[in-house]
Amino acid sequence: MQLDKKKIGLLGLKALNLRPDKAIPDTDIHLVGNDSYNKVTIRHASISRTDCNALLDDSNLLDFNINYISAVLLTTGSSSGSLAVDIYGDVVAL
Repeated sequence: MQLDKKKIGLLGLKALNLRPDKAIPDTDIHLVGNDSYNKVTIRHASISRTDCNALLDDSNLLDFNINYISAVLLTTGSSSGSLAVDIYGDVVAL
């Protein structure tokens, strides 16, 4: 897929604000991404936990510098890395 750089200005694209400080339990979010090979999916969810532990291996923490956030929603594979957008349009998690 390629995008003509000269036409980007005509699209009216806007940046999304990254607001991890707004990721608190019971926040309503929409998970925007591609789920199981669909082109685009938007799923409603609610943040359930923000105190999840990092993954462990035999010797050290894996992903020690990542903040894990859990949400209650029904998805299948391939949704990791999707944007979690609150009702104000701010991205609160990935």
